[in-house]
Amino acid sequence: MTTSRLPAQTRTVTTYRDTTGPPPGATPYERMRTYLKAIGQGPRSGRGLTRVEARDALDIIIAGDIPRSQMGGFLLLQRFK
Repeated sequence: MTTSRLPAQTRTVTTYRDTTGPPPGATPYERMRTYLKAIGQGPRSGRGLTRVEARDALDIIIAGDIPRSQMGGFLLLQRFK
């Protein structure tokens, strides 16, 4: 008796672990959006920020260069992480 096995299904998952950060010359809003996208992908797909990225994100928050909604979102995601 022979049994045939079905080929394993593959699934492509987009992760943001390989991102290199915001593009050069990006506004504070765009830089923070890049950081939020990197950490907000969930526990498996998300990645932690590098020291340079975390420093930049906190400098943006302290300077008040972004809307409060982005500030709150960033701090909330860091809390859940």
